[in-house]
Amino acid sequence: MDKIVLWGAGEIGKALFEPLMANNMKIECYIDNDSKKWGTEYNGIMIHQPAHLYGLDKSTKIYVTVNNSFERQIISQLSDMGFENWGYFFFFFFVVFFFYYIKK
Repeated sequence: MDKIVLWGAGEIGKALFEPLMANNMKIECYIDNDSKKWGTEYNGIMIHQPAHLYGLDKSTKIYVTVNNSFERQIISQLSDMGFENWGYFFFFFFVVFFFYYIKK
């Protein structure tokens, strides 16, 4: 099972939970810039502040699951923290949603 971190505990990040788990991807945690979400959980998965990433290996797979208005800020944060192994799930969300929920 692949282990990943999702940056964004909003609608997109939460909607990806079931499709990712169904495809053998284990969500280690969520990262979010919203301090109101820190220390809470979604489906048993903890939501952390960005500084939590400093304790993870730089090869950790991180997927950004936020809308376009926050994309540059988060990519900049990841780069400043030394993470280069990240992907962007915004467009992929629609593909996953279609195949997982509509074709089910």
